[in-house]
Amino acid sequence: MRSILGVLLMVGGAIMVLFFSRYSGSVIPYPWLWLLASMGAAYLGYRLVLPRSDFAASQNEWRDEINDIRERGIAVKVDFDKCRITDLSYSYEKERESGRIAGMNVLSGNEMDNVREVRVGQTEFIYTYTDPTTNQQREYKADLDMDRDTVSMTFLARDVMLYIDPDDPDRYFFDFGVRSN
Repeated sequence: MRSILGVLLMVGGAIMVLFFSRYSGSVIPYPWLWLLASMGAAYLGYRLVLPRSDFAASQNEWRDEINDIRERGIAVKVDFDKCRITDLSYSYEKERESGRIAGMNVLSGNEMDNVREVRVGQTEFIYTYTDPTTNQQREYKADLDMDRDTVSMTFLARDVMLYIDPDDPDRYFFDFGVRSN
């Protein structure tokens, strides 16, 4: 939506700039003001089309922080006997039909055709780690966007690593062995 609006503003602004840069009539008052406004609209459209650099910067910062924890941190191989995998999945109804069609479905007794059920899979992965130096237990958790069965089938066959920052144990990172570019 953002890029469509940006393209419309750029095209409309460019057309208005071309028109008002050569306008010499007396019907439209203050043509120079319209010329400035059309230049502003074209520039705003250009800025809307550009990718957001703050998102890329935050992604790089996040990646650097993970690499720092991975290099300096305490590496722990996750023992699945000390894990709790909690299913937090839910479902909701999403509107499928609206307007006249929905009204006809209600009148004909088929009101369930107007909605469909959408299932969202979420799982909370909690690992209890005992620090060997202090013998204190601490829970580390990761929220995953998949259901419990998928988590069990996907990650129980892999070596899952937990990296903990030695200076700040609240900074940690689970490496589930899945690489994304």
